[in-house]
Amino acid sequence: MPEDWDDLTISASLLAFQNPAHARFLDVGCGEGKRTAGYLEKAGRVIGIDPNRELLIANRALRPTPHGSPIRLAQARAEAMPFRCDAFDVALLSWSL
Repeated sequence: MPEDWDDLTISASLLAFQNPAHARFLDVGCGEGKRTAGYLEKAGRVIGIDPNRELLIANRALRPTPHGSPIRLAQARAEAMPFRCDAFDVALLSWSL
């Protein structure tokens, strides 16, 4: 990957592989949600997971989502996600290793 690619370029490149308008995105290690809301611009639904409850609380405080919003947050670890294997079309991990 070219060194001069920024986060937006990388995200756009990943999304270009499919038509994500109705895609179900999983943001693994979403933390405070710096990218979670950005994925919503391209996806039909986004679920962010993170094992750190405090980061999820900060995520919710920084980006409140109204009832019926396509963004959901869950406290979970990538090794033991509470979702079916086919629940998502795209799983993204940014800074989660």
